[in-house]
Amino acid sequence: MVNIFGKVYQVIGQLWNISGKLLNPLDVSAKSSSDKNKVSMLAILLHGEVKKNPLGYWQVDIVRVFENSTAMKAGLRSGDTIVEINGQKIPGDLTEIENLLKGEAGTTVKIKILSYEGGDFKEKTITREEFILDSTNLSLFSGNNAKFSPDSQYLATWYINQKDLSLTNIKNKKVVSIDNQVDIVGVDFSHNSNLLVTRGIDYSVKIWDLSGKLINQIKLQQSPNNIAFSPDNQQIAVLGYPNELSIWTIDGQQTAKYTIPEENQTQIVFSPDGKYIATGQNKVFIWQNKNLNELLATGCDWLQEYLTTRPQEKEKLKVCQKEVK
Repeated sequence: MVNIFGKVYQVIGQLWNISGKLLNPLDVSAKSSSDKNKVSMLAILLHGEVKKNPLGYWQVDIVRVFENSTAMKAGLRSGDTIVEINGQKIPGDLTEIENLLKGEAGTTVKIKILSYEGGDFKEKTITREEFILDSTNLSLFSGNNAKFSPDSQYLATWYINQKDLSLTNIKNKKVVSIDNQVDIVGVDFSHNSNLLVTRGIDYSVKIWDLSGKLINQIKLQQSPNNIAFSPDNQQIAVLGYPNELSIWTIDGQQTAKYTIPEENQTQIVFSPDGKYIATGQNKVFIWQNKNLNELLATGCDWLQEYLTTRPQEKEKLKVCQKEVK
């Protein structure tokens, strides 16, 4: 967690393009149409937890150092640990530490750090500066898990076993917040990047559009270990823990359900034509992807010879008395 000016943020993720350019930099040169986010302090972000070192003194880690800042020019780096400010051991309260780092632009603050790179103590005198806190980049890509949409236009980020998910448009940096209501255990995009699925700790699978609107919710009998979208994006196959495979339409209708002979399967995939589903871990099982009517028709075909010689049984089995489409 990162606490800054009374606000608490999750640890900030960083995203680079293929040429190595950081897409969500924190930069003291950032411009803004408003002075509302203008601050004067040391341009760093601190970890939300102040810890005691083996000697019993408080210390706090630096999470991010702003680009083009006096702090960066002085050699501060992410991962460095602050142990003293202006010759005094730091307090155990994060707000008090931040207040010591604030001050009029142009004034200096002396800090003692434990270097992340060298593991040795260093003292640095750094000039406070006035800059715009770029809150847009500050809130992007929070989480310890991330997944790109297949079209590379969106990035979903979330914390395992927490309820909230952030969906960021890479191009315009617009963030959609999704409240899953229950802790998230997994996230998946449809092949066409139009839908997002969250798997919940309450045995639920929720289908969202990219505006954050809930399209449908599926309740399962087992915990959803993994899911796969069909090639046409109209079906979802859900691999339940420990041994259930169920197939659903996007509108929440179950079309098939199977018991897997081997428990703890973790992998699931549709064939390119959508007619088969493979599940596997130590063994791979292949399943036909048929709707309920097709499965009934197959069952009746298997029973055809038996029912021909036993018309009384066929009379009882109404579903096989007519062609199943």
